[in-house]
Amino acid sequence: MGYNLIPLIKPRTIPPLDDSFRPAVLWNHAFLDGVRNSKKSVPLSIAIKKEDDSISVYKTQIFSDKSNRRVGQSIAAACLPLLKGF
Repeated sequence: MGYNLIPLIKPRTIPPLDDSFRPAVLWNHAFLDGVRNSKKSVPLSIAIKKEDDSISVYKTQIFSDKSNRRVGQSIAAACLPLLKGF
C-alpha cells in the first residue's frame, strides 16, 4: 500500500529487545488526532454479524476529503480481519 501520511510514533519507553518497536496504538492515536484536527471527518461504522446472530459494531472517524479518503478506506479494510474475531 505504501501509505505513510502519519509517521510511526516512537514510544516513551524503548523495549530492550527491540529498539525499533513502534506500537500500532500510538499510530492509531496520531491518525485519529489528525482526523479530528482536520475538521473534515465523517463517521465510519463497521458491523459484523456473528454466527449466533449477535452483531458487533466498531465506530470511528475517517477523513472526508478525497485526498485522504483512500487512507481511511484502507484502514477500515485493515480493521475487518481484526473485527472478525469479535
